[in-house]
Formats: sequence, structure tokens, C-alpha cells
Amino acid sequence: MHKEFTRLNKLIGAILSTKSSDLLKSPLAIARAFGHPYDPQRISLFEKLFVELQQRTFPSVPELNTSVKAFRNFAFYEAYFSNYIEGTKFKVADARQIIERGKPMASRDEDSHDVLGTYQLVSNQGEMRTGGRFFQALIFIAR
Repeated sequence: MHKEFTRLNKLIGAILSTKSSDLLKSPLAIARAFGHPYDPQRISLFEKLFVELQQRTFPSVPELNTSVKAFRNFAFYEAYFSNYIEGTKFKVADARQIIERGKPMASRDEDSHDVLGTYQLVSNQGEMRTGGRFFQALIFIAR
């Protein structure tokens, strides 16, 4: 049993980069050990999505958030739901309080920082307009 433990310990250490990675054989394990984990099934799925999106033409959608109030409301829900789907769940009233005060909740400091930080980014009209200028760079990075 000691021999098996030693091997398992070396294997786990190699994956965590705390021991030599020489014994790793799996490309996934080697990539993880070197700090570049990936999921080949997701890569394939994103490649298919990329091809599909490249073949389509999408209509131009007019900006409806033209007033400050509309833009802030949209930003609130974007921040709320983008964090919600990542597992950061708050009552809407609590998220509103975090954003209105501009301060994280003491009882959930890290999670409320996420909601607040996202809101601060997506509620900045200047910042949100920069995306189009960097689209080609984003495509280059995604490849």
C-alpha cells in the first residue's frame, strides 16, 4: 500500500506542479501541470460555434438604452445575471443595495465585489463602447 501511495502522491504532485511532471503521460494532465488546462471537447464545441457564427449575417440591432436610467437598469441586470449564472446568487434587493451603496456586503465580501465590479464595468458607457474597436483582437486571441 505504501508503494501505491507514493505513486499517487507523485502523480498528484505532478498535476499540481509541486513535483516533477516527468511521469505524466496524458496531454490534459501535462497541460494542467504547466498551468494551461484545457477541455478538448469545449475547444471542439467552440470551433463549431465559431464556424457557424462566421457563416451567418446578423441584423444590426439599434441601441435602446439611450437614456441614463435605461442604461443603468440594463447594466444592473447584466451584472446581476452574469454573476448569477456563475454561481454568485443574491436576492435582487441585496444586489441593488450593493450597487446603490457602491460597497460590498460585509457578510459576502468576495461575492459582492464580483457583482459590484461587473456593474462598474458594464455601467460605464465609454468602456462598453470600446468592444467594437477590439473585435479583431478578440478574434485573434480566441484562435
